[in-house]
Amino acid sequence: MHDSRLRILLLSTEFPPFIEGGLGRHVSDLSRFLSQEGHRVTVLTLHKENKRETEYKHDCRIIRTIPPKEFFKDRIEWSLNVNFAFIQEAVSLNEEFDIIHSHDWLTANAGIYLSKIMNIPLVSTIHATEKGRKGKITSAIEKAIHHLESELITSSSSIIVCSNQMKEEVLNQFSLEPSKLSIIHNGIDPKNFEIPSSAKHILKKYHFQNPYLFTMGRFVEEKGIHYLIEAFAKIHKKWPDLYLIIAGKGPWIENYKTIIEKYHIQKRVIFTGFIDELERNILLQNAIASVYPSYYEPFGIVALESLMMKTPLIVSDKGAWTEWIKDQQNGFIFSYVGSQRLDDTIQFVIKHTDLAKQVGQKGYETVMNDFQWKDLVHTVIAVYKHVLK
Repeated sequence: MHDSRLRILLLSTEFPPFIEGGLGRHVSDLSRFLSQEGHRVTVLTLHKENKRETEYKHDCRIIRTIPPKEFFKDRIEWSLNVNFAFIQEAVSLNEEFDIIHSHDWLTANAGIYLSKIMNIPLVSTIHATEKGRKGKITSAIEKAIHHLESELITSSSSIIVCSNQMKEEVLNQFSLEPSKLSIIHNGIDPKNFEIPSSAKHILKKYHFQNPYLFTMGRFVEEKGIHYLIEAFAKIHKKWPDLYLIIAGKGPWIENYKTIIEKYHIQKRVIFTGFIDELERNILLQNAIASVYPSYYEPFGIVALESLMMKTPLIVSDKGAWTEWIKDQQNGFIFSYVGSQRLDDTIQFVIKHTDLAKQVGQKGYETVMNDFQWKDLVHTVIAVYKHVLK
């Protein structure tokens, strides 16, 4: 290093405006706050429109590249092509970096290879594991992903995870020294939650003024959205004017539609597709509650985002969010196996509006006190500097 400013190469398959889940928002905020601290940040990511593009945003260089192939038979073939494109792009820069930061198995091969040829440390953030998502490793693809995760962890000088749950998960699945692991929570930037007065029209696009529940995320089994739809079908009988708004996309959408048709609630469930930050904030701000019934949740950025709008938050007892969400204090927790089921919890929140409002306010205070990137970024920088000693 020539000075105290680090030259950081971040590898991520997601980056706004092209995001599928929390990973893209995490890397976006991290890169911005690293740049604000004076470090020279390059993000290597994908472009969704079949072209290469370089842009500078918040003093951060973002290089969007494309995989060399258009069609892929599975996730492994896709990731191999993505990583090959990332390696080509990084090598063609012909620049020196101090550290590489890879995010999940999706960028494992590129991170490992570039670390070796550039002779610089590799730091990796493990946002989730394949075994955690699936419950067990059985198929060839699942085994391949698990192997990539293992290779990434073995090759990294330091591993970052976002919760105690993820720390235990990684330690139980892989061979590594606990001292190699750091817990650094996901965070937020309050500026991302400001709503200009001109944005009030956004809610009108849905053509109703009725009360609604809100959820967002990837449409995959572990997010439990199908369970929420079934709970909503029960609640709808008592509150026929209530709507359910579901934001996001993913392979499970047809499963959701089948359940909706089964209960004849097509006119009360709205799919928004992908939404941007402003629309997310408006929908959260006006919701009775935001609900996240995940079976598996290593952290849950959506919980932070909901509480930033002071929206009463309902989560399952399965996620790492139970490490900081306390029932009826700064959120509401339901159980998949206990007496406090999801439909009961939603009805409790609907009936107790004053308490729900207080809990939403307390949740907001929790996030502002403990989960701001302006504070968390220093712990990431400390990890970088430790591995560079």
